[in-house]
Amino acid sequence: MSHFAYRAIAGDGRESTGTIEAESAQLALALLRQKKLHPFELKAGIALQRARTASLWRRPGETWRANFYHQFSLLLAAGITSDKALRILEEQATQRWEKQLLAGLHAQLIAGTPFSRSWAEAAPHLHAYEASLLNVGEQSGSLVPALADLSTALERNSDLKGRVGSALIYPLFLLLLAPASLIVVTTILVPNIAPLFENSDAKMPAILSAMISVHRLMTDWPFLFWLGIVSVVVLLCAAILHPRMRRSAKEMLKSLPILSGISLSLQTSRICRILGGLIKGNAPLQSALSSLENSFDAPGLKNALSRIRSSVSAGQPLSASFKRERILVSGVAEMIAVGEETNQLPALLLNAAELHERDAIKRIERLMTLLVPILTLLMGLLVGGIVLSVMRAILAVNQLAVE
Repeated sequence: MSHFAYRAIAGDGRESTGTIEAESAQLALALLRQKKLHPFELKAGIALQRARTASLWRRPGETWRANFYHQFSLLLAAGITSDKALRILEEQATQRWEKQLLAGLHAQLIAGTPFSRSWAEAAPHLHAYEASLLNVGEQSGSLVPALADLSTALERNSDLKGRVGSALIYPLFLLLLAPASLIVVTTILVPNIAPLFENSDAKMPAILSAMISVHRLMTDWPFLFWLGIVSVVVLLCAAILHPRMRRSAKEMLKSLPILSGISLSLQTSRICRILGGLIKGNAPLQSALSSLENSFDAPGLKNALSRIRSSVSAGQPLSASFKRERILVSGVAEMIAVGEETNQLPALLLNAAELHERDAIKRIERLMTLLVPILTLLMGLLVGGIVLSVMRAILAVNQLAVE
């Protein structure tokens, strides 16, 4: 059952407002007429609010949205109406938040709200290009291809994130293993070795002395030690979650020689895929460029896309505008020029997106292949250097004892 907010004219000519519970908007209208009310406005109320609440507590991720777009497009392509398709998907949903989200969409759709608008309201964390492409698809009568393109784009994005995440598992394990090894050396090995130097004239290595100081701090002032550790972790988490700090960190990583090529390939792929999908959906070029600009958060890239939109508005070719800003991989601007001349711009943009996405994946896999032995070597040098220093100190103590 869904709740609907209504405004109606009563029999005495006065305006009446309130909410009514019904399975659909048609039944809500029929119930209002039985009460001798003449409704002139009907909106989904609690159903949409529940959908928003479910969306905030359990956000539909890219994988879920890709699957939703795929199933929804298949049902629409089979000739099923939008409201029936949403009802079918709601019945198939297994999670409570999914049912609430789809029920809110269904209620809004029956009440006359376009799908793109109700979907954007129910899930406000969507990518900007998703809402734009759905809106363009509805207006041009090509919602099914728009849903299919969105499903493909999100699946590729999720696949790329999954590959990167899988490749980072072992390097992250090595990075966590290094401090764990240092903790074992500091808490177990060092305390047992320290008495050897206290009873001899041998000079204690600086690194061993520092580790002994850390151990004493841990044993004598445990509260202060762990308070410091927790404070550092909290500050790091706050810095990571802060938008400006995250943006600065991303810009710094992008400037590194090894990562700059990967970043440019991913940026090119995303720009071409969004722009190609919007133009393929019959979106005007200016609207497509505006949606493209809103799809990025980096100030430098947003400013560049804004200048491209202004340049195109002034009559400049799209390829020349992109070539002047240099935000794409070399050669893509020439492909855009060919697409403009042959009237095949969407196809060439989508092909360029796929090409440079594959190139970015290959670069990432090569980087991860090199990163694992480098981290292994660094960790070996760190732990091995500490152990070697300790062993040399022990040998020095033994030498003094022999003499």
